[in-house]
Amino acid sequence: MGRTPLVNLARNDQLECIKLFERFGADINFCAPNGYSPIQEALRVNCAVTVSKYLLEHPSLKLNEEHKYALLTSTRSANARKSLALLQEYGIRY
Repeated sequence: MGRTPLVNLARNDQLECIKLFERFGADINFCAPNGYSPIQEALRVNCAVTVSKYLLEHPSLKLNEEHKYALLTSTRSANARKSLALLQEYGIRY
């Protein structure tokens, strides 16, 4: 509840579907009503590595300091170490 289709796809590591949605105009930065963006949800729920890497490398991804903080704080899951390691790999540190 409260999630956009793109957020649901991100949390389930459905990269090909995300690319399809993008071709039809989906915005990878659009936040769901619960406040989560696709990258946050991919990292928060289960560290959907394929989608996370794709989104972190995406030229349209908007990451200001507030977004980076949100990413770091959204990784409080069972896979927090994996998510934090991935963020650090992309130069996002706390």
